[in-house]
Parts: sequence; C-alpha cells; structure tokens
Amino acid sequence: MADKTVEKKDDEIEKTLAQGEQLLNRLDFKGAVSRFNKAIKARPGDPRGYFSKAEASIGIPKLTVRDIGELYEKVIELDGKNPLYYVRYGGFCLDNGLFRRAEECYRNAAKIDPENAYLYYSEFAIEFYYNTKRLLDLEEEHKKKVTTISIYYLLRTLNISKKMASELLQSLDPVNPPFEILKELEKKEIGERSG
Repeated sequence: MADKTVEKKDDEIEKTLAQGEQLLNRLDFKGAVSRFNKAIKARPGDPRGYFSKAEASIGIPKLTVRDIGELYEKVIELDGKNPLYYVRYGGFCLDNGLFRRAEECYRNAAKIDPENAYLYYSEFAIEFYYNTKRLLDLEEEHKKKVTTISIYYLLRTLNISKKMASELLQSLDPVNPPFEILKELEKKEIGERSG
C-alpha cells in the first residue's frame, strides 16, 4: 500500500513539473513559478524544481539577480554532475555581468562533459565577448584583455595552440580566404555517401 502512495505522489510531482513547463513555454512566468514551488515543497531534494523555477524566475522583474542565482546554486548543490545546470547558470551570469562565476560554470560543464567541452568553451568565448561590450563601456586596455580571454577559449574550442593559430593567421589571405576547401570537402562527403 505504501508503494502505491509513493507512486501516486511521484506521479503528481511529475505532473506538477510538466504543468510548470507548459506555463513557462506560454511565458506565464508567475504561473510556472507557482507550479515549481509546489514541486519543490513536495520533493525538496529534486534539483529539477529549483532549476525550472530559476529559469522561470528570469521573467519576473521583481526578483533580483541574487535571488535567481541562489536558485541555480541550489540546483548545483543538489546535482553537481549535470552540465546543463552549469551552462544555464553560466549563461545567466554572463547576461548579468557575473563574469568570474560564468567562466567557472562553463569550465565545470566542460570538466563534467569533456566530449562536448568545445561547445561550452565556444559559447563562453562568444557570449563573454559580446556581453562585456553590451554591459560595459570598457577602456581600450580592458577590451584587449576581454578579447584575449575570448581567444583563449576559442583556441581551446578548436584544440589548437597559440603557435599554430599564429601560423594559420600569418598564412591567411584576408582577401581570398581558402573557401575552396568547402567545395572539396562537400564533393568528398557526397562521393562517400553515394559510393
């Protein structure tokens, strides 16, 4: 009998989470947060309720960056092995000028999921670069440092050394980049598939 009660409670929590996601998809942020609060109350050890609440809370202007950040921190405390949690928190941090925490989140995601590290590094590099331009009026010296950090992560994305990148850039013809390789690669791929 106890198993059926637990099963029913689990089903209700899953249903509540699904309802919250539907409300979030319809941009009903307050309604979604209400559903996620109910899920959190029913199962406080489940990171999904906190994660979904954090995602929905971004659409509620009265909540502070700190409030939302604490929700993401709770998610990571409950499940520090899911790279998605780090990436979404990192993206939130980038959008709000919390650059050190963002970099840490993306590095953690890459550590947890090395097979997809290039995706995390490239996202951080590009978003960091453009968010600093959007949020800050930087002096030239700081712009160079921001660009250097972005290039560092782009090099990690491509898994190439600074030396190799420098050699490639030195050989680059800016007027006529080697785009003919695209056509050659395409022919090779089509040939392999048809053969």
